[in-house]
Amino acid sequence: MEAALLRLEDATLIEHLGREALLREAADAVWQFLIQRDVVGLRDQAVVVREYQIPRAVMVRIGVR
Repeated sequence: MEAALLRLEDATLIEHLGREALLREAADAVWQFLIQRDVVGLRDQAVVVREYQIPRAVMVRIGVR
């Protein structure tokens, strides 16, 4: 997840792959991480968003508003 979030900041990758593709990748990674946390009873998403500084654009793609 952290790698996918870092890729969002890479101007070269944005140019070559497009921001939308990188946002989809990051959203998938964040969603998987949140599901794993939820399974073990860690349901506070706000902590994850704050600690990992997950962009709003990523959270919107997984349905969190």
